[in-house]
Amino acid sequence: MSLHFRNAIKQVKECYINKLVKAGIYKEADRQLYHLTLTELHSMTKKIRTK
Repeated sequence: MSLHFRNAIKQVKECYINKLVKAGIYKEADRQLYHLTLTELHSMTKKIRTK
C-alpha cells in the first residue's frame, strides 16, 4: 500500500474519531477508538447521523 493511501486512510479515520468525540459517544482519550477499522468507524458515525 502506498504511503499516500495510508495517510489518506489515517486522515479519514481521524475525522470519524473527531465526529464521535464531538457527539459525546467517546472520550478523546479512549484508545479503543484508535484500534477500530475504517469500516467500523464509518458505521458508527453513520448511526449518529441517522439519530
